[in-house]
Amino acid sequence: MNPDSSRIRDSRYVRAAETINAGMPTTPVGKASLAIAATAIGFVLTVLVPQLLGGVLLALVSLDMRRHLDRWSAEYECSRCKEKLRADRGTEAA
Repeated sequence: MNPDSSRIRDSRYVRAAETINAGMPTTPVGKASLAIAATAIGFVLTVLVPQLLGGVLLALVSLDMRRHLDRWSAEYECSRCKEKLRADRGTEAA
């Protein structure tokens, strides 16, 4: 194993940390704008994401109820047709 391998790996981590730090704002205005952006993102995630999930859940429930309603409607139509057929047979027999 190369004795310098840990030094190379460490230098990669140092370069990665320097790259991340270079992207961070150093001025007070930059830090404030970053804090405002983070707050806005947090607000969006706390308010809008539950709303979207609630909308998806509501859509799924309504689709399920629609399926049940279609089945109940078909059963009702079938029972009406059976009653009409019985009534027609009753008038023919008389």
